[in-house]
Amino acid sequence: MYMQQQTSEICLVDELRDTDATSVCRIMALLLSRPDAEWIEALNSGGIYEMLSVYFPEGGVDLAVFRDADYNLQEMLELYNRCFEDNMGSPLYLVESVYKRWSDDPECPTWITGASGYLMGEPALHMLELYRHFGLECGSEFNGRPDHLVLELDFLAFLYENYTEEAALQFIGEHLNWMDELLRSGREVGLSVFYYSVIGLVKAFLDRKMLQYKTLQMELR
Repeated sequence: MYMQQQTSEICLVDELRDTDATSVCRIMALLLSRPDAEWIEALNSGGIYEMLSVYFPEGGVDLAVFRDADYNLQEMLELYNRCFEDNMGSPLYLVESVYKRWSDDPECPTWITGASGYLMGEPALHMLELYRHFGLECGSEFNGRPDHLVLELDFLAFLYENYTEEAALQFIGEHLNWMDELLRSGREVGLSVFYYSVIGLVKAFLDRKMLQYKTLQMELR
């Protein structure tokens, strides 16, 4: 996990927990984190591909980069840095605030109100509020980026593990509704096939969960 819990007070709703969704969210968070030995082992062992192929048995999701994986740690570290942290190039920002209006508050006195492309906007402030509410802390590597996609996926896993489907879907609707913009930016900067596939996987998962929710709501009417 990329967040640590400060308190043990959790309201579990066992009959509504989605353990498969929890696992997939944590896998996606891992795949978008900085590669390390655990990361390489998880990919090369075939465990990630096996889990994803079970969750997406009907196809429609490109899992080719996870099948028969034989990745090298140093090469993947270089790829990660080039894709997401190369200040001399055109890195892709995995941060919600960058893809949304910095603020929708008409009373906000700053010139940045209504603009996009900046860190620590309203989505980031709301994520900080959520972390405080649930007694969570995020790692220092995410300082200034509390709405980083890795953290948001880890938080979504936390909701699926400990709360209801409705709570998780509300979070998706409020904070993870920017995958189209992220994929478009990925195409524009020429994102690597591997990481473009990972982001496509995230979008497919989120779209699937929202479709399931809408279908259920229609059946209950």
